[in-house]
Amino acid sequence: MKQTGLLLGLFAALALQAEVKLPAVFSDHMVLQRSNVAPVWGWAEPGEKVTVQFGGQTKSATASKDGKWMVRLDAIKDVTVKGELSVKGKNTLTIKDVLVGEVWVASGQSNMAMQVGHCLNADEEAAAAKYPQIRMFITKRNAQLKPQTDLEGSWMVCSPETVKSFSGTAYFFGRTLHNKLKVPVGILHSSWGGTAIEAWTSIDVQEKSDKLGSVLGRWKNKPQANQNKPANLFNGMIQPLIPYGIRGGIWYQGERNSKTVEGAKLYAHQLSLMINDWRRRWGQGDFPFLWAQLPNYKKRSDDPNAVSVWAHTRESMAKTLWLPNTGMA
Repeated sequence: MKQTGLLLGLFAALALQAEVKLPAVFSDHMVLQRSNVAPVWGWAEPGEKVTVQFGGQTKSATASKDGKWMVRLDAIKDVTVKGELSVKGKNTLTIKDVLVGEVWVASGQSNMAMQVGHCLNADEEAAAAKYPQIRMFITKRNAQLKPQTDLEGSWMVCSPETVKSFSGTAYFFGRTLHNKLKVPVGILHSSWGGTAIEAWTSIDVQEKSDKLGSVLGRWKNKPQANQNKPANLFNGMIQPLIPYGIRGGIWYQGERNSKTVEGAKLYAHQLSLMINDWRRRWGQGDFPFLWAQLPNYKKRSDDPNAVSVWAHTRESMAKTLWLPNTGMA
């Protein structure tokens, strides 16, 4: 009996390994980027044929030796295309209520993380949030020492009942896009309050920089998965989303890097580094990247010798506008 039980358990485990699986970002209520090739990927048994169907398209791929597979849906210009996306191998996965429109990544620290429920006139904003074509994929906080292949999160449809949990900055941005373009909007929201920009940038590019020795050195003998350790949030909250089809990115961060004048001046280099890093890894060209400049916080000083760390950060943000397809609010 004991041997029979072990065999059944082994067969069950093998069956699970053979099942086609998808990252969390491919789930009900998702939005695919219009007018661009849309990558769809996941895992299956090595050598298994996987077929993806959506909007009249059928694409197939064979899982590699490590079980990974990817197909690329042809660009869909018609934003009225919607319905189910099916993924079939030895099992079939069906993603319901899929739309086509504009998809943006929204990231940063507390100003991006702050929810609509904590914004001015939250109750009035929530009551008016009847926008079923606006969806937000909200990722769970996840600091990791190594790049991850998946994360925890789910797509939520905007409604008076759900919108208070949306990022305020991302929601108002998405609502403006939706009202102006009259198309569905999807936001991939990954943020964490109080975090530094170096946590959101891959370790590879930071180690190649000759300006970040002191930043990386502070963490050299600290192996823990702290949310501010360089690359830890990129590993856990950005890498798993790549190369999901997007239009661009929005960013609201900087306070954490405004502790010293040295850190504030370094921010121009760090922001440029992160933007170029994300663009290169996504492989979708120099996609639009927008950020909110820190406000002119605190009381104005008439002392010509006064030092304002935030002023240096604001200047660093403005300097980064040399990059193509960037903008600052």
